Amino acid sequence: MDPTELIPHREPILCIDEVIRVDAEHAVAERLVREGPHTGEDGLQWEGALIEGLAQTAAAMNGHAQRSGDQPPGEGLLVGVRGLVIARRARIGERIRFRVELIKRITPLTLVRGEVTCGDEVIAAGELKFFVGNEP
Repeated sequence: MDPTELIPHREPILCIDEVIRVDAEHAVAERLVREGPHTGEDGLQWEGALIEGLAQTAAAMNGHAQRSGDQPPGEGLLVGVRGLVIARRARIGERIRFRVELIKRITPLTLVRGEVTCGDEVIAAGELKFFVGNEP
């Protein structure tokens, strides 16, 4: 699924290429790392793009839940990161997969566990907290 159907992000900040699976409590998205604003001259992706990719995957999960419940899409704000470990940065040409799982939703806060993999290797993992409001 095209992520722009579920989230407001567009290039150059869009960090996911495709939403593979999504429901109210889980989401999986992928990205092919390519040369551009998220990579340096060394061919490595900026660490912040891993965090933003997880955040956008969580936004897709939230967008799906809101769409399914006939709610207007809310604007989200990443307000916390806990226990995040980045084992390594992704390289140009690698396909990375973002997975998020809902831990708890206490409106307007949402807490998710996220993981970024490249093949069988976990390259980043941790928890993210979001404030999601429905005001325009």
